[in-house]
Amino acid sequence: MTVINFSGHPAVQNAIVNQLNQTGESVAPEVMMHFRAMAHAHDVLFGDQMMVSEHVDA
Repeated sequence: MTVINFSGHPAVQNAIVNQLNQTGESVAPEVMMHFRAMAHAHDVLFGDQMMVSEHVDA
C-alpha cells in the first residue's frame, strides 16, 4: 500500500496559511516549526517543477 502525503503540496500549504490568517489565533511554535520544515522538505524534493504551469505563456 502506498501512502501519499499531500500536506507538502503548495495548495495545501496556502490553505493552511489562509486558515491561520482568518482565525487570528496564535500558532504554537512547535506547529509552525513543523510547517516550515514540511514546506522546506517539499521545496528540496520538488523544487520549481510544481510551478511550471504558472510560468507558461498563453
